[in-house]
Amino acid sequence: IQVTLRHADRICYAMQQAAIPWLTGLELVATGTEPSRDLRVTVELVPGGAVPIERRCAELLPGASLAIERPEPPLDRELLANQLERERATLLVEVYRGEDCVAGLARDVDLLAYNEWPGLAVLPALLASFVSPNHPALVPLLHAVADRLEASTGRRSLDGYQSRDPARARALVEAVYGAVAAAAITYVQPPPSFEAHGQKVRTPEQVLGDRLGTCLDLALLQAALLEHVGLQPFVVLQRDHAFVGAWLVDAALPHAELAAAVELRKHCDLGAAVVVETTLACAGAAADCATASERARRQ
Repeated sequence: IQVTLRHADRICYAMQQAAIPWLTGLELVATGTEPSRDLRVTVELVPGGAVPIERRCAELLPGASLAIERPEPPLDRELLANQLERERATLLVEVYRGEDCVAGLARDVDLLAYNEWPGLAVLPALLASFVSPNHPALVPLLHAVADRLEASTGRRSLDGYQSRDPARARALVEAVYGAVAAAAITYVQPPPSFEAHGQKVRTPEQVLGDRLGTCLDLALLQAALLEHVGLQPFVVLQRDHAFVGAWLVDAALPHAELAAAVELRKHCDLGAAVVVETTLACAGAAADCATASERARRQ
């Protein structure tokens, strides 16, 4: 009996919370000349990480194949929520006839730290799980955003799209950028190829408390603020870089991702969206929001 698997090579807490499948295929193929009867298939992550499961097969005829239904062991929420560093685990599948193990397959899987984004290879839209609009550490910045809005527009309401005016939405984006710039956060170089392989993400509390952040940390921080004030933010990922954007009109898109850069450029040119280079809000960069927006638009 031959065992084949399709699975993610990285598992993280955000995947468990978002109920994203990580073991998407398990198949048995009978390569012998005799039928195999009363088979028992076990699937587990060693050590820990998931609750082991067991499936049974009454008969597998020579040359036949069998796709195991619901092969995915439930991920251990508590273990993943308390995972501080990346660790290597083994995805182990074994096929038994009675007490005898007649086939098996072992694959390496990385269990990521609780705050680690696995990168674009797993599921690009999973990055949204790392935007925290209700984090209590944002409250002082939100008051600063309201103060800047009042100074620039005469209204301090964090009212999103309620006025149906793209200019109001843009004023909110500018106030968020200015409030983050006033926080004097120091830019930190991200790990190489983070967009492909992922990285640990600093929470708003860590970014604002330590005054440190990578381009991705800063983009997620501003995205959290933009979402809290009622706008729909997005994160733009390039090779070794990330920055933030927001829709200036309340129009939901049919997909969670925009794969082609030309599509996003069209929305910006039409005034439906704006992008902002978040690293220019860091201490020492000293750029206003218009300059940061133009930089991001060129990128």
